[in-house]
Amino acid sequence: MKLFRVKPNEFVNENYKGFMNINLRVEKLSGKVLVDKDADLVMRNFVRWLYHLLAQYALADTPSVTLVDAGGTARTGHIGRSTTASLKYSRNVATGAGQADIGMDTSGIVIGSGTTAPSRTDYAMQSLIPHGTGAGQITYNRQTYEELNEYSFRLTREFTNAGSDLNVSEAGLYNLTLVNSDSVYQILFLRDVFTTVTVTAGNGIRVRYTFSF
Repeated sequence: MKLFRVKPNEFVNENYKGFMNINLRVEKLSGKVLVDKDADLVMRNFVRWLYHLLAQYALADTPSVTLVDAGGTARTGHIGRSTTASLKYSRNVATGAGQADIGMDTSGIVIGSGTTAPSRTDYAMQSLIPHGTGAGQITYNRQTYEELNEYSFRLTREFTNAGSDLNVSEAGLYNLTLVNSDSVYQILFLRDVFTTVTVTAGNGIRVRYTFSF
């Protein structure tokens, strides 16, 4: 998926040459590549989140950006800011308190079994496969962050299946984002669908999102 270079005073459209590429790769833990593609779309949530952070609203300002959380509720407020000193950040999936840890299926790279094509207005995975070791569940291991060079970085997460065979056909990226006051909400940034990958019992997959500028 490519974001697009915008000329001054022009709206974004898909005729502009991309200046950032997001690549999705799904592979076996052995390294065999199963899926390798440009990400389908960035969600509207991601664009608004980035805009708000760059806009640098003061706490006294009235925010004009609304994000939709994973439950479908619109959240309008200061993004990544709080009146509590210890919470003046956005919980990022790459670093700090937002790092997606073992067992967290609400933050970072997630997987599911949905097959509906993504839309920019998506706010949740279609059919999330939750963390766990039972039927229909998979173990979410800790997400890692890797700076590849001065213009690209990668998020990686491994999933191991201790239960029955699972079909995986969607991947996504959630961010736990501070919105107004001291409330943290689950916000969908990316969602992709691909040809179904079967993860057999006792095996796993590795999912990577690589961002290149």
